[in-house]
Amino acid sequence: MLPNSSDRAALRKQGRLARRSLSPSARRAGTAQLNKRLCYQLHSAKRVALYLAFDGEPDVLATIAALSQQGKQVYLPQLTKRGMRFVSLQALIRGRTNQYGILEPHKSATTIASKRLQAIVMPLTAYDANGERLGMGAGYYDRTLAWRHNRRQWLGPKLIGAAWRAQHAEKIPTEVWYIRLDALCNEKQTLRFSRTVRNNR
Repeated sequence: MLPNSSDRAALRKQGRLARRSLSPSARRAGTAQLNKRLCYQLHSAKRVALYLAFDGEPDVLATIAALSQQGKQVYLPQLTKRGMRFVSLQALIRGRTNQYGILEPHKSATTIASKRLQAIVMPLTAYDANGERLGMGAGYYDRTLAWRHNRRQWLGPKLIGAAWRAQHAEKIPTEVWYIRLDALCNEKQTLRFSRTVRNNR
C-alpha cells in the first residue's frame, strides 16, 4: 500500500514509483494474472476501450489480442484538446507517438462516442477501496466522461481500473469532477465498487 498522504501530487509520485519498481519476474507473473482477470470482466462486452501501457502501467496487450480474436470491437484513446476520443484499434497501422511517448491511432481513424462503449479499461497512478482513482493529473478521462455526473440511472460503460496492488492507497483525496471506477483488476484480485455517481452539490 502507498504511504498515507492527503497530497495528490505526492500520491501520484509514489504510485508511479511503485509501478516502475516491480521486478521483471513479478511484472511478468502479475501481467499474466491481471490480463486473465480483465478478460473475465470483459467477456460479455462487445465494444471495449483499452490503452497502451507506459511508465510502468500494467501491459494489457494480451487482453487486447484476446478480445480482437473473439471478434469484439477494440478501441484506444487518443488525446484531444477537450479530453480524448476513442478510435479503432486497426488505426494503429498509421499511428503516431503523442507527447507522452504513447503510440496513438491516426487522426482519421474510425471513432466511437464514449457513451456507446460497454467498458473502458483505465490506467492510473493510485486507487483506494472506494473506487476512487488518480490519473496522471491532466484530467483526460475525467473530462471525457464528465457527462456521467448527470446520470442517475444508466451510467454508461463499465469503468475498470488496471493497476498493481502496490498502487493501492488508504484514501484518495477527491474533487467533484473525478470519475469513480466500477471495478479494478490488479495482479492479486478484482475489486468491485458500487455503480453510483458522486454527489457534486
